[in-house]
Amino acid sequence: GLRGNMSLFPHMIQVAFLLVFGVTSMHIQIITRFICSSSPVIYWFVSETIIEFLSHKQDTLILRSSSFKELIVDFLKLIPHDTREFRRIHLAQILFVYFVIYIVLGFIMHCNFLPWT
Repeated sequence: GLRGNMSLFPHMIQVAFLLVFGVTSMHIQIITRFICSSSPVIYWFVSETIIEFLSHKQDTLILRSSSFKELIVDFLKLIPHDTREFRRIHLAQILFVYFVIYIVLGFIMHCNFLPWT
């Protein structure tokens, strides 16, 4: 995994430097593009988190989904609907919902010629 892997240390230093440089010298919209396009560390973290979550949920239908729509529906079924169950939300579920919302909003705003970062 990513945690404790010393071969990734140079990538972490690069992200830290880019973040410090960006925060002190750039606009927030530019920082997100700058960091996300220059280092794969963020994407490695997200993919490892989701894969780790799915490996613990092998009994669900997610791993057998045949289409993207079925994958989304199966994944969203894992989100607790009762307020008492919200303590069990995994970071992978939050990341997945964030990316789905980002894609849908980006699609809607782009098609309507609205600014979207």
